[in-house]
Amino acid sequence: VFDAPFDRGVPAVNGDALAIPRSRFFGEPGDGTTRFRNERHQLTGEYELSPDWRLTAGLAYRTGDMHGFSSDQSRLVGRQLWRQRRERDYSVEDVSGRIELDGRLGAHHLNVGVKGYTLDYSEFLLRRNPTAAAPHAISIDDPVYGGQALPLLPFTDNRETRRVTTLYAQDLWQATQRLSLLAGVRIDDYRQTVRNNRT
Repeated sequence: VFDAPFDRGVPAVNGDALAIPRSRFFGEPGDGTTRFRNERHQLTGEYELSPDWRLTAGLAYRTGDMHGFSSDQSRLVGRQLWRQRRERDYSVEDVSGRIELDGRLGAHHLNVGVKGYTLDYSEFLLRRNPTAAAPHAISIDDPVYGGQALPLLPFTDNRETRRVTTLYAQDLWQATQRLSLLAGVRIDDYRQTVRNNRT
């Protein structure tokens, strides 16, 4: 977990990316910090069935989110940087798992397995674009903070889900000391839904 001001860096002036010191901040300190959180837990196990065969399994779980306000660069007009105001609220959760049988049968090295994952991702974004009447601008030479953008408007409100299951099998055949042949098959069942909650 970490909190930091959302900083898009500095704009290139007349194509020169080094024209402005990189320490210069063009967001709004009053926007506060954006919180980023990403947690992952993973467990893997292996069981030896015999000297030639083993079973491997694994499970992983991840959650994450990002939330906060920012004043992002939109475009440079003269020496004024017009900015876009945003509020982000993103979250993700996914679970994945795998189980695989691996072993040797004579000159054949075989793998058979199944794996799958689920994903649940939400993306909520409010945004206000700059206009000539309300540019939410800041000077690139002498930034003065405290600018106020117009109230935020709904922009993105999506929820995505994915469900994937994969079956696979592979045979590595050592035909001779100098020739190996590899054959495999894989079947994926992939289902994805993206729902626009605004419409």
